[in-house]
Amino acid sequence: GLAQLDDDAFDCIVADYDMPGLNGLEFLEAVRERHPDLPFILFTGKGSEEVASDAISAGVTDYLQKESGTDQYAVLANRISNAIDRHQSQLLVERSERRLREIIHAVPHLLHVVAADGTYLLANEALATFHDTTVDAIEGSHVTAVLDAPAADRFLEDLPAVIDSGTPRHMSA
Repeated sequence: GLAQLDDDAFDCIVADYDMPGLNGLEFLEAVRERHPDLPFILFTGKGSEEVASDAISAGVTDYLQKESGTDQYAVLANRISNAIDRHQSQLLVERSERRLREIIHAVPHLLHVVAADGTYLLANEALATFHDTTVDAIEGSHVTAVLDAPAADRFLEDLPAVIDSGTPRHMSA
């Protein structure tokens, strides 16, 4: 399975727990080393709370215990479909976030998004350069950690009106 995974692209892996060579959790660990986000469903007859707990701790996308009858295959197909849909949606979100970052960093003006509590959610390179720091240092920090006290006070005083109106305000130094 690992050799096949190296040679071809897959949307999802479904594995049993009891397999020759590696067990399902060891196989999951080997897959996660190569493809950390690839959906992986453990579909096994070895059902126990310990196996389920170990599978979830190891990062399995889903865990399904084999049962008698054919109804389980419809459930498995649904779980596979859901796992693939979630994974593809996550990839689209990540791609959109990368594009947004590229656009934001290309803007030559100071640009930021701040939450109602005064925490920077987003900042561009121009803002980081202006404050002689990095984007990573700004994002997640409070305006009081980035601006001097008088500027932070004015910023926080104006913030509710900006959020309510949706209209930006220019803050002079």
